[in-house]
Amino acid sequence: MYSDIELGDLTLLERDLLLNQCGPKEGIGSWVDAPDLIYGECCDRHDLRYLVGGVRDQPHGDASERYMADLEMYECMQMRAAKKGWWIRWWYLMIARTYFNLVVSWGQDNYIFRTKEELKALEIDDLLREEQERQARTGERRTSAFEKCMKDCGRW
Repeated sequence: MYSDIELGDLTLLERDLLLNQCGPKEGIGSWVDAPDLIYGECCDRHDLRYLVGGVRDQPHGDASERYMADLEMYECMQMRAAKKGWWIRWWYLMIARTYFNLVVSWGQDNYIFRTKEELKALEIDDLLREEQERQARTGERRTSAFEKCMKDCGRW
């Protein structure tokens, strides 16, 4: 990956606008509210890798960088599961494997391919603009965590 954008570079508001933890943003299954469990940050890193994307003309074919992003998410999930007690660890590992299989099978439409030049010049503002364009195109409006909190707390 050629972009320097990392999860820690995003403000809380930017994370809220761009990332949705462990659930599909659009397409098949977007109506499912997948549980984040202990994997929220792993999924956010994966979302960011998909948003930043990769270069189509890689030596191992179009899917190699996407698969690496999927594999990094799975490894992160395995590390989180390993910290749990032995009696529940198997369940967390099973969930991690299920998430990994679903992302590998159904995530291809959400991965963005860019040119090397686009990837080197990519900024967080570009990601925010692309997300706004995507929402306008699909008619979707994501509810921010702030809005959810205000609604759940009865203040809205």
